[in-house]
Amino acid sequence: MDITMNKRHNFSVSVIIPCFNAQASVSDAVASARRQQNVDLQIICVNDHSTDSTAQILSSLASQQEIEYFDAAQDKGAAYARNLGLEHARGDFIQFLDADDILLENKLCRQANILTNSDAGFIAGAYQYQNLSGDCSMHYPDSDHWLGLIASRLGRTSANLFRKKALIALGGWSVRQKSSQEYELMYRLLKNHHLPALDNQPGALICATAGSISQSNLLDNSWRFIELRTRIINYLKATGQLSQEHLALYSRVCQQSREEVAYLAGKPEFVC
Repeated sequence: MDITMNKRHNFSVSVIIPCFNAQASVSDAVASARRQQNVDLQIICVNDHSTDSTAQILSSLASQQEIEYFDAAQDKGAAYARNLGLEHARGDFIQFLDADDILLENKLCRQANILTNSDAGFIAGAYQYQNLSGDCSMHYPDSDHWLGLIASRLGRTSANLFRKKALIALGGWSVRQKSSQEYELMYRLLKNHHLPALDNQPGALICATAGSISQSNLLDNSWRFIELRTRIINYLKATGQLSQEHLALYSRVCQQSREEVAYLAGKPEFVC
């Protein structure tokens, strides 16, 4: 019997966990997925060329039939690892879970139920965020999906849930996008009329981790943030959807990002 896909319930969900040097956290991430109730659950872990003991931990979990385990062929990043997991996913709904994050109680069943009873392509979910100092804050998705996309208020990777057929139609994650990956994915979903449903009950604990893509390469991340928001504004203009509110928000968030770029560029350790 396949323990990772329990057949007693209605909602089939595949949890895909990309793992890079995640020895300190991946067991907790897997455990949080296995605690989810009232779903047919498949857990897929993809080792992205880790150099610590992540591979041994995943092998042990796989030998106990707690997960399905795959190795990425090369160090190609989280987007590639997520797409590899998506190729093996059997669920109708896809949960991408970062290896340093935690799913909260009943997250998958609640969000799968929302998607089942709507035409939405994905869930934009609320979440708790824990910074490097250990302080926590709450974050909720914006009811206007374009404003939420521009302002990074449309959930986070581990907080959201996706309809598998919508992801397959788009070809999954962009491996060329080195940061702002989930927002680039959601941008393409919105462009193709896969709109979000909102879940304002926190479904994940998002944990900042030193050395992660969001905490490193900060100068490049800021430029990529601006570039993606510019693409969004140009699309809204081309399709006749652009409003003054969109423009004002775009100006505000990009100015903030430019100030961050200027600050980082002025620091010797960030000079290119």
